[in-house]
Amino acid sequence: MAKKTRARRGVKPDKKSSAPPPEEKIEERPEVRLAAEAVTKAKQELEAAQQLYQQLRRQATEKLEALRESTFDDVLDGTRKFVKKYPGISVILGTFVGFCLGRLFQKLFRR
Repeated sequence: MAKKTRARRGVKPDKKSSAPPPEEKIEERPEVRLAAEAVTKAKQELEAAQQLYQQLRRQATEKLEALRESTFDDVLDGTRKFVKKYPGISVILGTFVGFCLGRLFQKLFRR
């Protein structure tokens, strides 16, 4: 009946149909299988990213809480430990900070 309707409207009936043959199930088509594999892989990657996000968020929260609870003496002790552990980096960092502060104050007081 559909062919007669198409013929009346001036549309030619399709010789080739994009529908799968009746004996082939839609799940067995290669395009559908590839799409299903891609969706599964994307889902796994999303779950892994969510786990990583949760872990990083938990770590950041713990560090922020520790920072809020710390006092000036704690920060000073941490700085001393860092200087003892990495003296070379501490000298370079101190030189850089001193240079920046010197340039800043030089420009502020020249006006």
